[in-house]
Amino acid sequence: MILVPAVSMRQWSDEHSTGTIELLGTFPVKLRSAIWGKFLASALVWALALALTFPIVWTVNYLGEPDNWTIFSGYLGSFLVCLTFLAITTLVSAFTRDQVVALIASVAICCVLTICGWEPVINEIRRSGSEAAVDTMTKLGIYSHFFEATLGKISVTSLLYFFGLIIVCLLGTNLVLKSRRA
Repeated sequence: MILVPAVSMRQWSDEHSTGTIELLGTFPVKLRSAIWGKFLASALVWALALALTFPIVWTVNYLGEPDNWTIFSGYLGSFLVCLTFLAITTLVSAFTRDQVVALIASVAICCVLTICGWEPVINEIRRSGSEAAVDTMTKLGIYSHFFEATLGKISVTSLLYFFGLIIVCLLGTNLVLKSRRA
């Protein structure tokens, strides 16, 4: 929630502040290719970061007999959450020239999306609000989709949620950068 925006806040805000966004516009590379290239490079960094925790899995398997499917789905859920936060940060970074503003706004958005599905918040809204509001918040929040993955359940709706949010954010980044170029 905090580390992903902190590492990736420079993606486009740095391009704006140094003026290299204009130089990038003169290269024979499509803007969406540059967006996907930066996103996939950052995704590779997060995949490597998660892979570096893999010796813990070896240790747990050596000491006992854990459910490896649950471990795998937890890793997959963690990676999808990282990708989602990365896409959100990419979109926010496209809006601003200042890296600190990109960081603060991205962390705020990621926190709100996480808190929306958190069980204590849901229970509080359930006491004071309607069941429709609870259902909407649960579906919009990242936490409930991630929590399913930690239980070993990878549902199609959760995958659609993560990939849909990632694609919407990257398409939004493309639109923002195109509008700034024009």
